[in-house]
Amino acid sequence: MGFLKRLFPGKNRTHYLSNEEIDAITGHFAKHVGPVRDMVLHEIVSDALHIDLHVIPDVPGHDCAVVFTTGMSALPMPRIEPEWQFAELFVVLPKEWVVGNNLQTDEGYWPLGFMKTMARMPIYNKIPVYPGISIPNGDPAEEFPGTQFTGMLLDRGDLFGPDFGRAELGGKTINFYGMMPMLRKEMDWKANQESPAIYFAALMQLGVTERERLLIDVNRACFFDRIRDNQPNA
Repeated sequence: MGFLKRLFPGKNRTHYLSNEEIDAITGHFAKHVGPVRDMVLHEIVSDALHIDLHVIPDVPGHDCAVVFTTGMSALPMPRIEPEWQFAELFVVLPKEWVVGNNLQTDEGYWPLGFMKTMARMPIYNKIPVYPGISIPNGDPAEEFPGTQFTGMLLDRGDLFGPDFGRAELGGKTINFYGMMPMLRKEMDWKANQESPAIYFAALMQLGVTERERLLIDVNRACFFDRIRDNQPNA
C-alpha cells in the first residue's frame, strides 16, 4: 500500500454524513442485499471523508458476505454529470471472511482498506470513479496479501437486482459500485482494450457470472483460462 500512501498524503478537512443519511444507506442495503450487522467498523482517524464500514455476514440467496461503505457520498465527485456525483462502494466476500478476527489481519483487511482508498480518490486526485475504472495495487502492481490479485475494478451492483445500483436517498442520487478483484493477466488484458466495455463483454462471452466477477475468491483461476488460447474473442 506504500504507493497509494504516497498518492494520498492526508491532512485534509474531514466531511461527514448525517446520521439520517447513514441510516438511509444502510436501509437500502438491508432492503436489497441482506440484514446488516449492528456492529459498525468505525474509522478512528479520517482524512477528507469519514468512511465507516458495515457488514452483511450472510446475503440470502447468494452464499456470500458483503461489506459496504458509508461516507464516500458526503462530497460530490468532480468532473462528472450530476446523477453520477455521489457513490458508495461494496465488496463481496466468502462468508467465512467476516468471521472472528479475520478482518483485523492483513490477509483479511486488504479489500476494506483498498475500498476506502478508492472511495477517497475523487477527492485526492480530482477525478471521478465509476464502473470500468481499475486501480492497480502499486506501480508496479503488487499482489494483495495472501492472494494473486494485483488490482481492483469498479463494477455495477447488478448482482443484487435492478433496483439496487442507484437510489434517491437524503436528497441525493447515490450509485452503488462493487469492487471486482483482478489477477495480473486480467489487468494486462483490460489495459490493452479500447474501452472497459470490451472487457465486460469478454467476461460475458466466457460465461462469467455477476457473482463470480465480484466475489473475492483467493483460489479462483484467471477468467481467460476458460478458453484454449487464453484470448477472448471480444
